[in-house]
Amino acid sequence: MTPLKPALTISLFAVLSACAGAPPPGGDPSAASRERPAPAPAAAANPALSAEEMGLRFLKLIEGLRSRDDITLERVQKTMGVTLQRNTGGLFHLQDLEGDWFYVLSMAFSEADRKAKIALDFVNRINRSADMSSLCNPDFARYQAALKKMGYQETPLRDGSGQLTYITYSKGDILIGLVPQLKISREGKTYPACVRRIGL
Repeated sequence: MTPLKPALTISLFAVLSACAGAPPPGGDPSAASRERPAPAPAAAANPALSAEEMGLRFLKLIEGLRSRDDITLERVQKTMGVTLQRNTGGLFHLQDLEGDWFYVLSMAFSEADRKAKIALDFVNRINRSADMSSLCNPDFARYQAALKKMGYQETPLRDGSGQLTYITYSKGDILIGLVPQLKISREGKTYPACVRRIGL
């Protein structure tokens, strides 16, 4: 993996802060209040995995969980096929994608109960609202179908205008949060098309 660029370290710190700072699972990493550069870690010999490969592996990770206690560093690294590196706020793996996109797999521990929290974020270093159609595989419908098949109960959350902003999936003590990217249909209605973040 190539050394982190300054813009990436800032975004990375925001992502790790969101994971470690106890927002709802899968909360928007841009909500992190502290955005300062994190020290660049040493390069790790990790495979270059696509957005699709990471998304499918994350679903496989979820499928193997019976409770939050099953979220261990060993399980995460084995299932995801990458070695996480330590950085300010937790552990992570970052990979550049096409254009200005990159993904971050981040892991931290809750201050309340010391249980692990993990998230997969797709981030555009220039425009956080950029269209992510080129990375939209698996798309929202595929994530949704997979989680429902695993027995998770879906709860959509909407803002004051009625627009979908966030979806949770719960089963036992596991709560998964998913941040969608919305698109507008030909009929003028918004719908969740892609997944910007999934975390638990």
